[in-house]
Amino acid sequence: MIKRISILFATAILLLGGCKKETKTTVPEIDGQWQVLNFAGVLSNEYYLFNSTNKTVYNLSKESGFEFRDYQKGVFNIKGNILEMSLYSTDLYSFSITNDTLTLTNAYSGSVTRALRSNIAPKSIDVWIKPASIKSEIRDSFSSQAITIYNGKIYSLISMEAKRIKIFDVNSLMETGSLNLTNEYTACEFVGPYLFTARKVDEKLERISEVDGSVMATSGASGAFNYIRGMAFNGSDLVFTSSYNFFTYDISASIFSNKPGPGDITEMAYYDGKLYTVDQGSNVIHQINASTLVEEKSWRLEHYRLDAIAFDGSNCWVHGTYSGSSFSKFMKIELQ
Repeated sequence: MIKRISILFATAILLLGGCKKETKTTVPEIDGQWQVLNFAGVLSNEYYLFNSTNKTVYNLSKESGFEFRDYQKGVFNIKGNILEMSLYSTDLYSFSITNDTLTLTNAYSGSVTRALRSNIAPKSIDVWIKPASIKSEIRDSFSSQAITIYNGKIYSLISMEAKRIKIFDVNSLMETGSLNLTNEYTACEFVGPYLFTARKVDEKLERISEVDGSVMATSGASGAFNYIRGMAFNGSDLVFTSSYNFFTYDISASIFSNKPGPGDITEMAYYDGKLYTVDQGSNVIHQINASTLVEEKSWRLEHYRLDAIAFDGSNCWVHGTYSGSSFSKFMKIELQ
């Protein structure tokens, strides 16, 4: 009996000793949310999110003026007080953290960026820009200048120079035909049964036949500069962008008007009182207020470069290229 008690006592001592030797897992100081105080060099404004577990860093930013949200995803590694970060480019920074202030000094240029540890910063990229999910897709072999949907068909302006619109069936996702065009166009959009396009040569609008692509009517000068890009019909007017201007075209009166607008919109669609836009080379979709042009929501489709967007009456469609792929896709997506 005494022997058994001795064994139990020894076991208890070992267990207690084992508990004392346990060490807590420490989170690296740089992990978490940072609000940028000032920025320099290639680093950008707003917020940074660091995660040492998967070595990822997000730079969360906004376009000045119209507050369009954007982001850049990168990777980082720490050796001593040196931070190697691949974000917009791969750079080395000496860094320090004092009183919850992160100081990054570029090893080559000497530029200094400071950020404050802050709960104001979003906790994750999903809080900043929501993820979009793909519901169905079809592979395409061309980039798209613009897409528009009418009567169950997707019309894709494949490029300015090709003078061609490809046509796909929304339900079967099969190519059903094409239109050979008279002129080079930079944008297209259906207004009821009428297909409107924007001429590259002088930024005038043309109504063309959806049957053979022939020109039916041509507008006066739009006043646009450096190509008409995103185009949509908002239920009363045709709206489009060019450079840093946002235009409306009263079709019945043939009158153009414009005001300052976002500069990076390359394609645009209208649905249920909102405008949805994509920017050149970006994977972010912006929902903007049609009157104020201020962003209300945004979604991202990671690993894609989007070039066109449209609605089929209820579903959102985008066109884009997967990173590292030579093929593009039409994708029906869900915006949660």
